[in-house]
Amino acid sequence: MSVQSEAVDYGLYKDKMVDLTIKSDVDPNGEVIQGRVVEGTPFGVIFKRRSQRAAQLIEGDDILGIREAASSARLALIGQKSLRPPTLSTVRRHMADFHGVPVSKLNAMSNEAAMKAHEAIDHSDLGHNHDAAASSTSPHREPDVDRDEVLSRIASLRAAG
Repeated sequence: MSVQSEAVDYGLYKDKMVDLTIKSDVDPNGEVIQGRVVEGTPFGVIFKRRSQRAAQLIEGDDILGIREAASSARLALIGQKSLRPPTLSTVRRHMADFHGVPVSKLNAMSNEAAMKAHEAIDHSDLGHNHDAAASSTSPHREPDVDRDEVLSRIASLRAAG
């Protein structure tokens, strides 16, 4: 077994994900464990193994090596959000907020033209798709009634009253 000849300040690894090589009775090269250094000193570490709740003390004499874990191994996969399809009155705002279309272009476009442009977009690999039955808790909830229709009804009620 090769023991580290130089003193290592394990405090440099505090709160970092690491691969820690420790002495093992089974393998002369040591056992590699992954986890987070909760606290580190030149004398050892308080180490929380990956997928375990409790931390443990590992003395410096039992540590054969330490290195930061590759960050790409910790990346989580993301999925698509399901949103209700935009209506004629909301499609331009949707195009600006979710598709990055410049506002200047959208202001020069009718709602119908914006809807046609939106329908041409392939949503299969975007951050969202459109599901008519999307949850009402969706962050981009579309109204059940067209806004222009509601405003028209309010205006007619005011005129009649």
